Amino acid sequence: MKAKILICAIFGMLIGMLSAQNALDFDGNDDRVECGKDSSVALVGTTLTLEAWIYANYWQTETYDGTILAKYDEPSNRGYVLAAGNNGRLHFSINDDSTAELNTVKPVLTLNKWHHVAVTYNGKVVRMFVDGVAVDTLSEDMAIGDSRLIPLTIGNHYSYYRPWSGLIDEVRIWKRVKTPAEISAYKNSKYCTYDKTLRAYYNFNQGKASASNTTVKTLLDWSAYGNNGTLKNFNLTGSYSNWVKGVVLSQDVISKIDTVVRCDRYPSPSKKYIYTASGTYYDTLLTKQGCDSAMKIILTIRKSTASKMVVRTCSNFLSPSKKNTYTQSGVYQDFLLNAAGCDSLITIVLRVGPDSTFSKETRCDVFKMPISKREVRKSGVYIDTLKNYIGCDSLLFIDVNILNSTQSVTKVNFCRTYTIPTNNKTVYTEGTYYDTLTNYLGCDSVISYVLKSKATNSFYNDFACGSFESPSKKYIWNKSGIYKDTLVNVAGCDSIVTTDLVITNNSYNKINIKQCRKYRVPSRKYFIIKSGTYFDTLINFAGCDSILEISADIININKSILINGEFLNATDLADNYQWLFCDSGYKWVAGETQSIFKPISPGRFAVAMELDGCKDTSECKVFKTNSVAKIAKAERLFYPNPSNSLIYFAKDFNLRDLKVVVWNVQGALLAEHYKVGANGIRLPDLAGVYLIQIFDKDELIGSERILKLPE
Repeated sequence: MKAKILICAIFGMLIGMLSAQNALDFDGNDDRVECGKDSSVALVGTTLTLEAWIYANYWQTETYDGTILAKYDEPSNRGYVLAAGNNGRLHFSINDDSTAELNTVKPVLTLNKWHHVAVTYNGKVVRMFVDGVAVDTLSEDMAIGDSRLIPLTIGNHYSYYRPWSGLIDEVRIWKRVKTPAEISAYKNSKYCTYDKTLRAYYNFNQGKASASNTTVKTLLDWSAYGNNGTLKNFNLTGSYSNWVKGVVLSQDVISKIDTVVRCDRYPSPSKKYIYTASGTYYDTLLTKQGCDSAMKIILTIRKSTASKMVVRTCSNFLSPSKKNTYTQSGVYQDFLLNAAGCDSLITIVLRVGPDSTFSKETRCDVFKMPISKREVRKSGVYIDTLKNYIGCDSLLFIDVNILNSTQSVTKVNFCRTYTIPTNNKTVYTEGTYYDTLTNYLGCDSVISYVLKSKATNSFYNDFACGSFESPSKKYIWNKSGIYKDTLVNVAGCDSIVTTDLVITNNSYNKINIKQCRKYRVPSRKYFIIKSGTYFDTLINFAGCDSILEISADIININKSILINGEFLNATDLADNYQWLFCDSGYKWVAGETQSIFKPISPGRFAVAMELDGCKDTSECKVFKTNSVAKIAKAERLFYPNPSNSLIYFAKDFNLRDLKVVVWNVQGALLAEHYKVGANGIRLPDLAGVYLIQIFDKDELIGSERILKLPE
């Protein structure tokens, strides 16, 4: 009796260690399990029992809003629903075109607590149970409609948004009416017995509680109908919307004692262990209902034996067990029973027929057989024959590897020299050279080096004027002759260029010219309009440049005329002046041969000027005389006169509004003073006669000639 108690205790410990007591946590939003549309769970007719363990985190508003399980076809209004809500009230409905439903009058469930809920229907009465106790009944005469078009769902309604918020475990769907005694007696136990009326059984003992279960998306049905469920929208990580710790249920111990005798090893029924020694062992299996079955195994291990025999024969050999006859050499295994009744393994190392000796030989070009002395020149397996000690042929198998001497041709393009890499010999000319090495096989390797120079030569006749730049741009050749230059060709080698060169010298001359206004150079390529040194290039009789250096003196006369009050001024210096009447056919104005001219009457005037033999005439200028002088002619404007350097105003002018202009006697404008101060005006450094004019807003109001004395 004590031994049985100990065995049961050990079995119970194994079951407790190996059974997962898990559930599913539903998030109250979109989590649900879809368990298929099979007719086995449609429960068409008038009998059913629904069971589940539930743990509510939150109550939905209406009693029917928290779906525990439902097989309800909303378009045809057929099926059944088990739900809870409204502060802990339980709801059940059956549907077949019309609806019959039962809601507990008062709350019968509590938040954050495990409850066993059940409902039965026998075609006449609906009964509700909470924790094994009947809580409400309903008299009804209605069949359950066929809902096979809609899948069985757990934790949410298939057609409506009616989610369960909390845990669900141990869902059982029966096609029979369980008695109140059965419901009360078995609510706290796993179901481990086959029953064809059990249409679906979900024990939720899958995954790892509150761990990562992203690959565990199938809820197994442990009934005989295989209505496995598919998890929808679960996070499957952490303690929320995942496999979590469920309600703890007991299980009747299903146990078995097995006495086993094996040779050498024994794999346990669960395939988890392999035993190699005698003893008492325990193992646990999972039944087809998902329950644990504990086994006690009384094991006796008997040992196999092994031996080896070496056999030499010229013909065939019969094995010790008399079951096999061997005709070829090899290693064979034969089995007899030893005294323990286990296998006695005999390993037979058998040699049948002549002795065979295998060897490998490698030669260059030819091999001579050791016994027959014949020569072979091709690779292959050859046989020489002897007689062994028992009179059988002794065969000598020789795997001959004939290595041929090799020849190769290496073509080399070189520049100046080439060093043969195999013998370090340096050659300077093209040709074919030979060297003999030992190849990687150990035989002669004759290498032919065919050498060809990549250097090139070319010859040119050329001519140049003055000098010639060599093709390499390294040299400048100034004389006729035959020259050599070295370039690098496209192959990267020397390219010797020989040039037969004719040098023709350029010619060089100088000329001096003096010209009025402009001068066109002899090549007629351009005009010289300013004095200076210029160069022009012509082609001489030899086809080379004739360089002409031109020293040009270009005489340009500034022909402009300035009207200064009562005077006309020629603005350029000239050797001779002659003022002209434009309105009288350019008639000379008698006696007016200075750069400054005071007309006595209005009209158009021009001036003819001569400078260094060049003559030119200005444009005509319209002149109008002033009718009233602002200052009397006899009135002195400046003092002292003559002066060494500075002159001062004799009158009290408002000098800051006047402009003073200084001219020389040749009519050249020397200075203009604006807003002159009271200290007067500094005369130019050179001694001579200067014309000083005073303007008021561009109108001449007075002028006076001043003699500048040497300082």
